[in-house]
Amino acid sequence: LELAGQDAKAFAVQRDADERERALRSLGVQEGGSIPPQLRAQIRQLEEDQKRRATRSLRDGIDRILVDLMSLHRDVLLHQLGADLPQVNEAIAPRIAEAAGAGSAAASLAVLDAVGVARRRINGNVAPALALEAMLVSITRTRPAGGA
Repeated sequence: LELAGQDAKAFAVQRDADERERALRSLGVQEGGSIPPQLRAQIRQLEEDQKRRATRSLRDGIDRILVDLMSLHRDVLLHQLGADLPQVNEAIAPRIAEAAGAGSAAASLAVLDAVGVARRRINGNVAPALALEAMLVSITRTRPAGGA
């Protein structure tokens, strides 16, 4: 969550400042000058749009991470099932084989389901931290005590 937030913020900060500066200039407001009352609504709308974009960027970043997580567990599941299909994450095939040996296909399916549910919840406007926490709780409940 923190990584996705930092990523989203890095893109937004400079873009938002530049966009605000261009908007003020196009409205005839001097740099550093006060915003006339009749223009404040437009600036407020711009700031609200920027906030919505930042939220969308954060959610998209989290979704990319969850898709990566799903691809890893897909590869683990394929290995567990002995499926003769190409892996998405060939570069880490030894680690995938190790993870496959440490768990069961049922556990891998449960992880894939939990990640899918988290993605749907986030896309449905659930707070990302809450959706990720629920995902992790769901995953830990599917693992045997002291298990992998």
